[in-house]
Amino acid sequence: MRTNTRIGAILLLNALAAILVAQNPPGRVVLGGRTLFTVQTSLGPFTPQERADHASVRLANVTRDLTVAVDQITLVNEDVTTEIVVGDRRRWSGGQHDR
Repeated sequence: MRTNTRIGAILLLNALAAILVAQNPPGRVVLGGRTLFTVQTSLGPFTPQERADHASVRLANVTRDLTVAVDQITLVNEDVTTEIVVGDRRRWSGGQHDR
């Protein structure tokens, strides 16, 4: 009987995960009409698309800032995060699935 309970619990968790993914599809970070990367996960109350939109706006603002040289913009990949850094300021940070 325990095996059936475990299988049932696993099936239920898989179904719930599929529902959550369907409710929160990946968001695209876009700059100049081109997708740079996707954001796969929610963070707090923010959906993947809301996080991607925020990153897109931040990147667009950087491109309009005439005081920022291209070589000041870096993408830093760590073990569990990816960060967009301009100069010494972090402009966006994502998790390991947001690449």
